[in-house]
Amino acid sequence: MVTFSDLYSSLKSYQPTLILSNKDTNIEDFTYLTALKDIDNKYVYISDVSALENQIEKLIDTTLIVIIEEPLNTELIQILDNNSCNVITCEKVNSPIELFDTVRNIFNQEVDYLQQVKKLYDYVITQSSLQEVLTFAEELLGNPVLIIDESFKIIDYSKQIPIIDHIWKVNSEKGYCSYEFIKEVTKYKAIQEAPLSEEPFCVTCKQSNNNKIVSKIFIGKKLRGYIVVLECNRKVPKHQIKIIPEISKVIGHYLTHQLTSYLNLEEKLIIDLIEKKIDLKNELEERKKACGNAFSKDNYLLAIKAKESNISKKYNSKIQLQLAKLFPQSKQFIYKNYIVVLISFRDAIHFDTSNREQLTLALEKDELIGIISDHFKEIKSIGVIFDYLVSSLEIGEIIYKDKHYLESSEMKFFNLLRKMDSKEDLLSCCHPAIITIYEYDQKHHTDYYHTLFVYLLNNQNIHDAAESLYIHRNTMKNRLKKINKLVNIDLLKGEVSFQLFYSYKILTYIHCLN
Repeated sequence: MVTFSDLYSSLKSYQPTLILSNKDTNIEDFTYLTALKDIDNKYVYISDVSALENQIEKLIDTTLIVIIEEPLNTELIQILDNNSCNVITCEKVNSPIELFDTVRNIFNQEVDYLQQVKKLYDYVITQSSLQEVLTFAEELLGNPVLIIDESFKIIDYSKQIPIIDHIWKVNSEKGYCSYEFIKEVTKYKAIQEAPLSEEPFCVTCKQSNNNKIVSKIFIGKKLRGYIVVLECNRKVPKHQIKIIPEISKVIGHYLTHQLTSYLNLEEKLIIDLIEKKIDLKNELEERKKACGNAFSKDNYLLAIKAKESNISKKYNSKIQLQLAKLFPQSKQFIYKNYIVVLISFRDAIHFDTSNREQLTLALEKDELIGIISDHFKEIKSIGVIFDYLVSSLEIGEIIYKDKHYLESSEMKFFNLLRKMDSKEDLLSCCHPAIITIYEYDQKHHTDYYHTLFVYLLNNQNIHDAAESLYIHRNTMKNRLKKINKLVNIDLLKGEVSFQLFYSYKILTYIHCLN
């Protein structure tokens, strides 16, 4: 099917004139205008002036290409206009057969286009890979095809035809465009005046002689990237350029399922650091520049997730608004099942006890659990820090079932224990006195194990420990004497108290895992 306007634009070599255009109708086929045929308004009819005059009464709502051997008289034009006809006249025609072959070629190209579109969407139906789609596009267009996101990071590119354009060869090898490149390209008039659709547009630059055919990629109504066809192998014919918007739409479908939340430049950089996709220092510096160096040299990372009992819960806007109030200068986004906040130093110094309580209440209300990292300077370490926070949340949810906010410091020892292979290895690290006291309690129904733990927790202060246990000071003293008699250790020695306390941590960890 060819539109009337496309037909007209395809006949330029015949010096066409648009005599009448009553509507941009869709045309399914073509033929000569003869007396023996009934008129079908889904056809375009090729005719000379004399044949047109003979059939004028039958021509209602008809599309015509008229070969001009003599001028059309105004009376004839008026009749055709009254009958709602579309008329193109062609003056430079060597023979009717030549024009007929040209029109046939236009329709053949349209059939070919429809077949290619079908094949393109078959890739989606059969769940083929993005690279297969790019290979199809490369073979069809005869040139390398690249996908870049709106931050000019290379998402993927076709691999069969070598990229001989030096600039784009370097960009594809690095996986991103330099800050200087982005700064220069965004000044181009072709970029600034590009259509707000997938409609292709051409970009040329001083540094590269090769023309670039570019089409925007949208997800929903938001611009998420570009397809770049590098004309370094051959010029893409006009009828093939027509399929590029469809390629953009299909690639947009793939990216919907592959990219993470389609964030801004800063957030995308953090995501790539979390996923450890940036290996080179130069790339990190280039991308920090592209973000306007918007990162602090003093940072904290907050990770929040839904509790396992509520894992299917979606984050509502209230918790995100609360986080925005607590950390107004920080960067907040959703990554997989986590809310992630890169907290700036300015926000961190104002995060006092009151703010911590507000955060804890907000997390508790939505059945969430969160943890804030220790201070760090370089954002390149975000990946390792995020992994630590994820591990801490997993352990913390088991050990501190009723807690919704965890301190990073209290989880470090448990993360160390997680790296040990077996329960036997863990138990071998415990002070034997703790095992003895635990077994004695089980046999005699005493509470010396918990008493000693509270005593150590209160820095061996008898008065504070007694208050925590709601017992008299003398009762506390008597219990400690019995513990000392049972295991014969000096509880005031620093090394002993350290070994006892970490033994409690190990046994708590083992108990919770069981």
